[in-house]
Amino acid sequence: MNIQHLFASPETPPTGAPDESTEFPVADAPAAPTPGAGSDVPTLERHRAPWPHRLSTGPTSENPGGTVALIGANLDPTSAKQLFSQLHEGGYQAVLIDRVMPLWARPYMLDHLKVAELTPSALTAAIEGYPGRIEGVVCWERRCQPVAAATARRLGLPAFGEAAAVACADHATTQALLTAAGCRTVRSLLTTSPDEALRAAGSIGYPIMLLTRTGAGKLAARRVDEATHLPMAYAETKAAAARGEAVQVEEAPLGEPVTIECLVRGGEPVVVAVVRQRVRISDQGHRIDYLVDAADPLVTDKEVGTAVAGAVTAIGARDGHCQVELLLTGIGSYVVGIQPGPANGLVSHLVHLATGNNMIASTAATACGHQAEPAFHKQNRTALLTAIDPPDVDTPTPGLTEFGEDPAWVGWLEQYVPPLIGFTPRTGQPGWAVVTGRDPFECEHRAARLHSAVNPASTVLEPAQ
Repeated sequence: MNIQHLFASPETPPTGAPDESTEFPVADAPAAPTPGAGSDVPTLERHRAPWPHRLSTGPTSENPGGTVALIGANLDPTSAKQLFSQLHEGGYQAVLIDRVMPLWARPYMLDHLKVAELTPSALTAAIEGYPGRIEGVVCWERRCQPVAAATARRLGLPAFGEAAAVACADHATTQALLTAAGCRTVRSLLTTSPDEALRAAGSIGYPIMLLTRTGAGKLAARRVDEATHLPMAYAETKAAAARGEAVQVEEAPLGEPVTIECLVRGGEPVVVAVVRQRVRISDQGHRIDYLVDAADPLVTDKEVGTAVAGAVTAIGARDGHCQVELLLTGIGSYVVGIQPGPANGLVSHLVHLATGNNMIASTAATACGHQAEPAFHKQNRTALLTAIDPPDVDTPTPGLTEFGEDPAWVGWLEQYVPPLIGFTPRTGQPGWAVVTGRDPFECEHRAARLHSAVNPASTVLEPAQ
């Protein structure tokens, strides 16, 4: 999903108390205006008011705010703007440190520091030499998590843990640590040739996943359902691998993938939210949407809590924000992986909308040594991030003006970026929207209404498998 821009801007809180049954979308920090959409924003803003649990934001006595060093600038602009918005809302500011500084980030940061290389010694020297006070170190970029944790350790600041960040950066190491700690995880074997992969898949059983680390540090994955398909899939996976990188053959049991958002303090995880996936099938392929329900029963599920605690202990995480990826099956929960930091700014925004927990500000508070207690609001809410397929070439795409003039939409259409129409539907660029509701059913029903309004060929949401 290629997300390009935001439309939300600051609002003035209403003087009257909001009705309990009404959805009130929330605005974000100022974003760069979208060309041609300037007249649309005020139209929506006239109808909008913050949700009840966000009428008062900013620093508190438990979360006094401060300045953090943000390590790594190679971020998706739209995701990062959401993260900066949540950071600022919690009363924190960032000094961005990297070898290059993106132009889009300058309005969102307090200052920026350039370093010749991303090493703990260079980053420590830059932070110590900064004229202002920097109270903590945070990182939103996965490639920089190990060096950020090492820098925090040198400065004597709370951090996720250098060894834990290094372990999370390598999938095979993560799996080995999880298995050694007794966590229920998928079986896996490292292979260096197609013949080894065939033998490994035969011992594990199909279906399997082929996994490897790319030169860019990302994880390349291919699913194989039958032995006849494995040689070609192995060759494709090996071609994507970094030099000298092996291919991991991993069990692929059927189940529902979920991501558990956690705040870790002193090695003890607190489950804050559950991110579920929804798959839509249409003529243009499949899209994965993300849903967060404040009343999700998995938040307080004992088995899930045990699995999360075991995973955090296995890798040795200490302080910060992480996601534990689980696969829910008929025989229990498998721990698939664990990653430090936020996965995506829009997903963190869903967590904030639904639960009232600003994970980005809480992580900054933890990094600064401030108290960071999760604060769940009293009203259950659901938020969904959905990708919107481009319609047919001859079908006009509704813009912000059409939705902004209709109060039936603005009450729950929290953010909306229309798709860009290409020469054919497949050459267009998907849009996206954040939809809110009182429960998952209402949220998905509203998302279906939005898809039908934009693209009549869109289909209903179905659970991901």
